[in-house]
Amino acid sequence: MSRTRHPLDNTDKPVSRTVILVLGMHRSGTSAITRVVNFLGAKLADELMPPQPDNNETGFWESAAVVQLNEDILQSGGSRWDDWLRFNPEWFRSPVVDEFTGRALDILARDVGQTGFFALKDPRICRLLPFWMNVFRHFGAQVKYVLPIRNPLEVAASLRARDGFGLSKSTLLWLRHVLEAEAATRDLPRVFVGYGELLSDWRLTIHRIADTLDLEWPRFSAEAEREIDAFLDAGHRHHRVSDELPMDHPDLSEWVKTAHGALLGLCREDGQQGLLEQLEEVREQFDLACKNLGVALHDEHTTLAKKAGNLEDRLSDCQLRLTEAESANREWERRIAALEAKHAESREEMEHALHEQKEATDRAAEKHNRELARQAEKTRGAEHARDEYKAGRDEVSKKLDARIQELVRFTRILQEKDEEVEATWKQLGKAVMALLDYSPGEPLTRRRQKRLVARIQESGIIDEQWYLGKYPDAAETGMDPSLHYLMYGALEGREPKDASRKVVQSLDHG
Repeated sequence: MSRTRHPLDNTDKPVSRTVILVLGMHRSGTSAITRVVNFLGAKLADELMPPQPDNNETGFWESAAVVQLNEDILQSGGSRWDDWLRFNPEWFRSPVVDEFTGRALDILARDVGQTGFFALKDPRICRLLPFWMNVFRHFGAQVKYVLPIRNPLEVAASLRARDGFGLSKSTLLWLRHVLEAEAATRDLPRVFVGYGELLSDWRLTIHRIADTLDLEWPRFSAEAEREIDAFLDAGHRHHRVSDELPMDHPDLSEWVKTAHGALLGLCREDGQQGLLEQLEEVREQFDLACKNLGVALHDEHTTLAKKAGNLEDRLSDCQLRLTEAESANREWERRIAALEAKHAESREEMEHALHEQKEATDRAAEKHNRELARQAEKTRGAEHARDEYKAGRDEVSKKLDARIQELVRFTRILQEKDEEVEATWKQLGKAVMALLDYSPGEPLTRRRQKRLVARIQESGIIDEQWYLGKYPDAAETGMDPSLHYLMYGALEGREPKDASRKVVQSLDHG
């Protein structure tokens, strides 16, 4: 059963442990810093968010339970993780806080136990700091704040690659997170750390964090250094740009430029009054603009959410149609297999007929030779023997002509079967086009093109390597083989995979 404590009461537990709270925007190096302090002795939760391919392969290093809790808090306050508006300040005084406080304390008790030194990280906490500060007071934990700062253009490039966000949305998200984290931790034990600084010289950075926050690293050892060196591979830092570029970039708001410049200054020396005043002014202007635009933005988000729902419905319909297409494809494969079996049977019959023909011809020739020998012995006249030989040869020729005509008939039958299979492939191509709701020549967006190609590949209808080997002209185009089949091959009746229909050629080589 969850604990129940009022978030604003004064019944704090005595401080018995220390937590390093890493506060930064998504894609700002929070995972790297959290893992480094973990190597140096700060405990993390046992159940962490799993690494994601093409996202954070080395790990997020954040508690899965804490992330879910923060998602629930944001939802209960009418927000979400990618919302750059200010989180509803009235939520922190609302009755629901008790329930979430109890959940947070239960999570910490389970994740941390009796550990005296641990680290916590989730970018969502930047917007929920009043809540978490109160939770740590109840938990008896002294908080040391580490605020990683990364170039907002790098953050925007990373979010565009991962989530498809535009530059404006990404940089405003960055601005909201860094402003909230800075304002809430002012005059508290904190240190600003540049992400590039950590990657270029983590030892100097860690010593600066320890000196600023009055910390001792319990696991600073040769083994820990080797682990950190292996972990901090600067080759994994994508979308790198100059730290000074945002000051001159034409597409960034003045708020972002000013805030980034001030935060770079605080990385060098915290507490500079002029820089803090700049950040305070930016935050006031940003909050005022968000307040005035909030209703309009909410309406726009509602409209977009409806559109997203419609797209989800269309996706479900497409998935259903794809399932039907796969079923139809299996039926076509069954029919093709039956035709191939008939081809194999016809080929076997043809080979048997050829074998019998050869044996009959050999027997006839042998018999003819014997007859000639007997006739040569019986007659003394060379002319008579020559006439007999000619008559026998003509008879054999007639039989051979008859057999050849029979071979021609069998060859024509096989050609007709080939034409049936070719027609079948054309019908299959048309069926695929219909099931994918695509007409040859119809303009395709890159997204739809990619989705149709993925479905063709998943259906197994095409053997891409065989297709390129079969059709050199398709290979010469440089197109993806599945895309070439979609746009040209299906309509032209090209085979997407080996149908083993080379009967006539095999006979020619036999």
